[in-house]
Order: sequence, then structure tokens, then C-alpha cells
Amino acid sequence: MLPEYARYLASLKLTRVTPRQIIDAHAKQHGSVWNTLPPKALWGYTVPTLKVIDRIGAEFDMPAKEIVSVYRSPAYNARCRGAKSNSWHRSNVAADVRFPVKPSTVTSLARKLRGQGVFAGGVGGYGGFTHIDTRGTNVDW
Repeated sequence: MLPEYARYLASLKLTRVTPRQIIDAHAKQHGSVWNTLPPKALWGYTVPTLKVIDRIGAEFDMPAKEIVSVYRSPAYNARCRGAKSNSWHRSNVAADVRFPVKPSTVTSLARKLRGQGVFAGGVGGYGGFTHIDTRGTNVDW
């Protein structure tokens, strides 16, 4: 499944986010629980969010430094500190991202793009990364 998923991600033709960064975000563990790749039925759900991140990178004229988290399996999500059981990461519509600028700068730009109608979703600023999702309704934290 990994080669097919990598081809799918490459077909998106993102310029500021690499398929490797997305795949690496899945290859993490909390305690004894490893995350997984998303089920194939959910692959397309992340595309709008990845395109927003790609757009942010284009606005900054720099690639994303790291995709911290994208899809989270139910078992893995349960181990993530502060994660809600109905996290948008479980639906594959959320991503946590780092750029080589202050997270507050990324959060501000994401909110500006959202205000311009580029996407509808959640934007949350954290100390080390920015959460972006395309849930369809605008929320901030």
C-alpha cells in the first residue's frame, strides 16, 4: 500500500510539501502504539488541507519544514496528549505543520487566507506548530 500511497501523494503535484514529509508524519509512535497510513477511502480527504499548506508555503516562498501530524489512527490518536476522540486528524482532514518561521506567523497567514475564502476550517496556533483543517466551518483556538 505504501508505494500506491506515495504515487497518489506525488500525483497531487504539491510544490512546498513532499510526499516523504506526509509519509513520515504517519511513521510515528506513542508508547507501544504506532500510527498507520490512512485507509484508502480517506486519502482524498486530506487534499484540501495539503493544498492550503502548499499555498502557505508559496506565500512564504519556502517549503514546509515538517508535517508533524496528518492522519491519526484511532489507537494512535488515543495516545496523543490533548487529542480529542473525534479529532479531525482521524478523518484525515487535519494537519499540523511547521515552517522555518515562527508558528504565530504561520497561524496568522492561515487565518488571512481563510478570510480570503481560500478554505473553510480550523486554525490553531501552538508553540511549535500550526494546526490547519478543512472541516468546512471556521474555528480558531
